[in-house]
Amino acid sequence: MDCGEFGQALSGTSNPLAHFLPQAAVSPFVGAGINFTRFFDVEERGPLRGTDLDLGDSWGFAVHAGVDFRISDRWLAGVDFRWIDIDTTARIRASSLFREDISLHLRVRRGLRKRLESSSPGMCS
Repeated sequence: MDCGEFGQALSGTSNPLAHFLPQAAVSPFVGAGINFTRFFDVEERGPLRGTDLDLGDSWGFAVHAGVDFRISDRWLAGVDFRWIDIDTTARIRASSLFREDISLHLRVRRGLRKRLESSSPGMCS
């Protein structure tokens, strides 16, 4: 993830999903979990140029909802939405300067999925 003037971030989210109609042609799902974000390659710009800026790691809550559309017995197309809370504390030379809320309110994804096991009786994997 590009954090604009601050640098880069590596973010991972773990959340179990509940599929309401897993065998249907249209299958909605929801989930909730946690997110961890680590900031790196921090660049000091503008008034912070020449300082030692550090952005702290973040743990936060995440929610996830979407829908899968069955293409065949094993292939699905889908769209999902995620809201992820990412907060960090900015520090200059070990003293706390300010707290910046970088809440990533919504992430929209689309994709193609393949089931690893067949959901139809009598089909071999």
